[in-house]
Amino acid sequence: MATFVEQFPILECGVYNLTMSWKNDIPYVYDIWRQKYIKLTPEEWVRQNFLHYAMNSKHFPFSRLHVEYDIVVYGRKKRIDCLVTNENLMPIAIIECKAPNIEIQQKTMQQIGTYNILLNVPTLILTNGNTILCSQKIHDSHNITNELPDYSTLLTH
Repeated sequence: MATFVEQFPILECGVYNLTMSWKNDIPYVYDIWRQKYIKLTPEEWVRQNFLHYAMNSKHFPFSRLHVEYDIVVYGRKKRIDCLVTNENLMPIAIIECKAPNIEIQQKTMQQIGTYNILLNVPTLILTNGNTILCSQKIHDSHNITNELPDYSTLLTH
């Protein structure tokens, strides 16, 4: 059985002071966006820490991060890890989080690419907490980087 540190390691995006609790030897984390405790899986560990990183280091407003956002694509219900909106609540980015042990590759972008068929946002962000892959549509081309842009940069695309 993996230890807590093995399952929930220090991440490149940082580890933030999350409110945790244990129930029957199972860790839970308090999700400030959904305002409830969520079972702490490796993917949830990444999501919670990465969104705090986005707020604290990249100036993403709390109220513009919509966690576990439901959409329907080709008649199938999908759930986006995080939808980022502008001040008019128009979608501007999708964030997809993977567990720390999942390698981030360009082909992994296909999952959020499917979400983007419906939303058509200019920025797609994929992370495992250690690696970031960010694709931004700028005019008719895509700029792919390995860093999370500042929120103000998302507003200009």
